[in-house]
Amino acid sequence: MIDAILTVMGVALSAFAVWLTVRIINRRERWAKRMAGALAIALAYPLSFGPACWLTSRLGHGASLLPTIYRPLVAAMRFGDEENERRFCSAYSWMEGRPERVPNVPGGRLARFASIGAAAGWRWRYEAIYTIRPVATGDARIRLRDEAWEWSNQP
Repeated sequence: MIDAILTVMGVALSAFAVWLTVRIINRRERWAKRMAGALAIALAYPLSFGPACWLTSRLGHGASLLPTIYRPLVAAMRFGDEENERRFCSAYSWMEGRPERVPNVPGGRLARFASIGAAAGWRWRYEAIYTIRPVATGDARIRLRDEAWEWSNQP
């Protein structure tokens, strides 16, 4: 679902960029030039996410700052990982009634973008704390909270 939304948004952004370019080149409208500048500034933040991850993995400094600086993008990585969580929770289901730490490595476009130029083994990860409580229809997993995200090369 999120992939379809991102695709539609990408197509809409491309169409808008073409329209704005025509306004700037053909009509030489000042407001269009200002809009293009604002759009460039707004796109610089999400597009800098990958290179920031790559640099911190290569230099070994600043990895602890990335989850804070890119909090909205890191939070967006979390969506779509329900399958990973189900797999980990089923592996830990013997711990009925006790809180359990479930490690998770998110997938998706943002996680892949972050790891394109990164040093070997570097990736985003987080731990969620769950409690497994059985119900008549099967296991009920209750998420208690997410732990801190980290960009590191730890297994």
